[in-house]
Amino acid sequence: RWVDIWDRREHPLPMALVRIMLGAVVFVDLLRMGILGLVNPLMAPAEAGGWGVPLALDHVPWFWASVPPTSGMAVLQWALMLGAALCVLVGLAPRAAAVVFVLLSAQFAITLPAADRGIDTLIRNAMLLLACARCGDTLSLGRRARTGRWTAPLDHQVPAWPRYLMLVQLTVLYFAAGVSKVASSWTPFGGWTALYIAMRDPHFQVLPDDVVDTLFPFTQALTGSSWIWEWMGPTLLLAYHFRATRDRGGWLRATFNRLDYRLVYLGIGALFHAGTHISFRLGIFPFAVMALYPAAFHADELHAAAAWVRRRVPVLRSP
Repeated sequence: RWVDIWDRREHPLPMALVRIMLGAVVFVDLLRMGILGLVNPLMAPAEAGGWGVPLALDHVPWFWASVPPTSGMAVLQWALMLGAALCVLVGLAPRAAAVVFVLLSAQFAITLPAADRGIDTLIRNAMLLLACARCGDTLSLGRRARTGRWTAPLDHQVPAWPRYLMLVQLTVLYFAAGVSKVASSWTPFGGWTALYIAMRDPHFQVLPDDVVDTLFPFTQALTGSSWIWEWMGPTLLLAYHFRATRDRGGWLRATFNRLDYRLVYLGIGALFHAGTHISFRLGIFPFAVMALYPAAFHADELHAAAAWVRRRVPVLRSP
């Protein structure tokens, strides 16, 4: 039964959507780095005017051990990462491009650890899973070049296990975020003040202090509810188990399936990420996390949803 689970096949649409969305987020993030003139400060070694000191490490990163420590090489590394993200986005040898991006992103993290955000670790994990998935088999330039069509036929099957692992990654992300929030400000003992404090932190602040003060009761409610929601991350995997065993009895299984708990949990997640994007300066974090959401659904569900939209939006109907 264990082998049967991990040897399942399905249409490549979910991972193709993750590829497109995650590739777009990473490409825009790197492009913005270039526009802001941060490539040399962030990616070059100190010898070329950067902030990192990779040549002083006991184990020099292989990139800087292989090329001269110049600003031009920093720009080359950035350009290769940008190009790899673009290839992932458009589906041009996306699996190889994902590997290239992961390797260069890891070198960047070693060069300047302070510039490596938590979301960068998640992105590298997701890119590795895309490298293991047949994510370019549909909605890609590669598919177009090979067959003359953008999409794969509905009976086209690929291994499903990379999508399963991406769903596990998403669950671990949320649950780990919840259990790591151990400060009293996340609990009733601290008055549920964590989000209020964060919203007044100049590093993240978007709204003026007086507006944040007015919203204090609202921030308390959001602090408690988001903390509990993250702790409930494993229930998302439970929902998939209940869907796979819907023929069995039990009121809890029936309730989960009747509500489609996946949509409830991820819908709250989407609202949470949209709200944090509006309320905080968090960069690409909300968008990169939500880029993994298509992995939470089977291709048949995504095709059915697309058909439902086409029926109700005349401009999307095929001639």
